[in-house]
Amino acid sequence: MIDTVAWVLPRPSKTKYPGSFPLYFEQKLLREIGLPKDANILQPFGGMAEIGTRMDIQKTLTLSDGRIIPLHPDVVGDAHHLPFADNSFDLVLLDPPYDDEQSKQLYHTGHIKLRFKEYAAEAVRVTKLGGHIAVYHWLATPALLGCVLVKRIFIETRTWHRLRCVHIHQKDPVAAARKLGLDRDHNAAINILNRGLQQVGLCQPELNASGELAMAGSQKEESVHAKSEDN
Repeated sequence: MIDTVAWVLPRPSKTKYPGSFPLYFEQKLLREIGLPKDANILQPFGGMAEIGTRMDIQKTLTLSDGRIIPLHPDVVGDAHHLPFADNSFDLVLLDPPYDDEQSKQLYHTGHIKLRFKEYAAEAVRVTKLGGHIAVYHWLATPALLGCVLVKRIFIETRTWHRLRCVHIHQKDPVAAARKLGLDRDHNAAINILNRGLQQVGLCQPELNASGELAMAGSQKEESVHAKSEDN
């Protein structure tokens, strides 16, 4: 059973930045996961984030009325290609534009097409084993490679505004493999894994002499594709 909670949070945030988190969201998320404020956190779409390492594709945002909002990224870069080493962060918080049209109209970044599988795989890569990836979106997003979904949070802000859905995944390839029934039918599970991994260009899974999942290469812990469960 996946733990599911609902929050009602005030809007807007102090920054007035379009698409920014509701008030208190980041602090509540840390408490929900059980992380201290000094945990190693990355926000790849977070030029105006309050916590962690803030990364954004640009340094300023020009609004439709001509106003320019300065962003404050610690790193300027593309979330599809994170400039960080494997297994670096306790939490990666993904809050992307929700579609390409919003990326173009709201943030003027339409020249970069959003590719969920790619930026999600990068988030998993840089997350420590046992760490978490949180995806903040207005849609329920898919399972992540090498992870298990451990919590859902639904957020209400104002009337006539869409709810937000936060999926919190834990990087745990062993548990992810178990969800595929690896302990019951190794060959079938490996075939499922192979098909998923080929779609995003990751390495191929293997079984060691004990029948446990073993991966070759530096991305071994990312190479398990967990099916989502809705129990």
